[in-house]
Amino acid sequence: MKQPIFLMCLCLLLLGGCSTLPQHELQNARQALANAFAVGAAESAETEYLAAQAALRQAELLVHAGQYQAARELLPYATAQARRASEQAVVAKQELAKQQALLAEARQRRLDEQKPATRQPRQEVPSPPAVKKPVQKLSSYTVTREESLWIIAAKAEVYADAMLWPLLYKANRDQIKDPRKVYPGQTLIIPRSTTQQDLDDARKEAAEAGIFTPAELSN
Repeated sequence: MKQPIFLMCLCLLLLGGCSTLPQHELQNARQALANAFAVGAAESAETEYLAAQAALRQAELLVHAGQYQAARELLPYATAQARRASEQAVVAKQELAKQQALLAEARQRRLDEQKPATRQPRQEVPSPPAVKKPVQKLSSYTVTREESLWIIAAKAEVYADAMLWPLLYKANRDQIKDPRKVYPGQTLIIPRSTTQQDLDDARKEAAEAGIFTPAELSN
């Protein structure tokens, strides 16, 4: 008789100590992760996105097991990581749009320069242009946050041409598995002994890959 009473008391204590289902926290975390996915965080903020996804899955397993308090403590972390991933994805998109605008502007300038100039009477001899200090070309480059092979190749001290990113990819395949993903702290080798054929082949490969640049800039 004593043993059933003891078991009943134990069950009552356990039930009394259980917290309620963290429904609100679950909704917040799921919505934050969905928002992050919608803005492309799965690719442009992969680390934070995967951390949020893993935390949410673990919390859902805890809820399924009835461990509501443990799930409630884990869900805010999942929500925060998902929101951080969304913010980083938005910044990455803005940077990409900025780079595309710069490339479009450069292309338009080249087109304007190719137009025949209208002859006008020569009035005065213009002063000679100021001599620009040549940009020092790098032989290696350390990746910083929110950079890609395309952005790095476009830098003046690298190639000043985003379409030459395949040169960086091929020279650093030992540490780059996917050309769309480089990580802060990686030190990339910048090939310098390249022929005109190498440059032409790289631009052609970039245009055909269509990974970083829109179709109208691949010509």
